[in-house]
Amino acid sequence: MEVNSLLFALKRPVRLFLSRYSISDKPLVIDSIVTTRPSTPPWPSCADILFNVKERIFTGLCYGIGQEDRPLVREFCSRLPKEIIRYNDLSSEASYKLYSDYGPETHRLEIIWSNVPTDGLEVAQLISGFWYYPKEHSKHIEAVAFGLEDVDEISSDYNLVLPKNLPFPSFIPEPVS
Repeated sequence: MEVNSLLFALKRPVRLFLSRYSISDKPLVIDSIVTTRPSTPPWPSCADILFNVKERIFTGLCYGIGQEDRPLVREFCSRLPKEIIRYNDLSSEASYKLYSDYGPETHRLEIIWSNVPTDGLEVAQLISGFWYYPKEHSKHIEAVAFGLEDVDEISSDYNLVLPKNLPFPSFIPEPVS
C-alpha cells in the first residue's frame, strides 16, 4: 500500500493509522478524547530522518532540542509511551553514537516506529510532522497523537521504505462531528 500519512495514537497501547491520503487538518476523536487541530510543538520543530542504513528502512524521526527547551521537552516525553517516543540526552556512548557528528549540545526527541535497528541519520528539517493535543488543556503539555504527512514523498526523496511490519495494532480515528 502506498502510504501518504502515519498517525500514532499515543495512549497505551500505541496504535497506528496508515492512510493513502492526507490526514485532515481538523480535530479528531481518539480514545474518547477530542483533540485540537494538528499543530507543531512549542519548540523548534523541523524533524530529521532516522533509518536503517543497510536496508534503507525509514525507522523514525528526531527533533533537535536546544538547552532552553530541554525541561519542557523532557517533561513532555515523560508522559508519553517509551515504545515510540524517547528523550535522548546523549548521556551514554550508545545514545550519542548516531549523533556524534553533530555534537552533544543538542539533545533529541526521537520518534521511532520500527523494531529494525536505527543506525542512520539524514538531516532533512521536515515540516510535515504534527501533534494532536487534547482540546481540554491541563497544566502540562500533553499529546494524544503524532502524525507524519508526505511519507511516500519523503521515502522516495531519501530512497527509503517503510518497514514491512510496524509493531503497533491499527485503529481508525474519528472525525469530530
